[in-house]
Amino acid sequence: LPAAGAIHDPAAKPGVAQMTADLLTQGTATRSAQQIAEAIDFVGGTLDSSADSDGTYVRVTVVKKDLGLGLELLADVTRDASFKEEELERRRQQSLSGLRIQYSDASYLASAILTRVVYGSHPYGLPEEGTPDSVRALTRDDLVAFRDAWYSPQGALLAFAGDISPETAFALAEKYLGDWKAPSASKSAAEPAAPTSHKGMHILLVDKPDAVQTEIRVGHLGIPRSS
Repeated sequence: LPAAGAIHDPAAKPGVAQMTADLLTQGTATRSAQQIAEAIDFVGGTLDSSADSDGTYVRVTVVKKDLGLGLELLADVTRDASFKEEELERRRQQSLSGLRIQYSDASYLASAILTRVVYGSHPYGLPEEGTPDSVRALTRDDLVAFRDAWYSPQGALLAFAGDISPETAFALAEKYLGDWKAPSASKSAAEPAAPTSHKGMHILLVDKPDAVQTEIRVGHLGIPRSS
């Protein structure tokens, strides 16, 4: 889902795209998180979802005879995730715990600060995983609104790899995703305005007295995608 990246997180709420992706496999309108896990585990497969700055990715791996089940689960979590409050709260606490560890890590801080300095207020300058404040503020409505706005068959890419013919792939796609319609709230994937480049050299020092070594980052804006 190329449009469903953190670049389209709501203003002042970084982390929505990633949290939405994290909860896709944690329950749908017809399956609980446990039922999803049991279904894919029973056939020795894997099902996972994630998001980065530029998109959301849902991946399923199964043996050939279970491809139908794999596509059924993939379609279910992509279209009908329920975002239950208890699952959101569980994942929220995991995220906050992870952020506490990351904020004590000099390497993470150096990279996070570099991207903010280079990209400024552009979404690329904000952490995909969010901040402690933004993660605490996330609501179920935020996740549903993001899914309805950016999860759409228009522009989505479905890729198959393995022992499967194009004819079979098209038939499976039509069977499990053929009736997928764009939500009424869906938006077009216009990119934010390009970040403004700094002029000249800037040196930023972050003092972290307990660091066991120095972390150095050097960077600047590259060419635009349209180049």
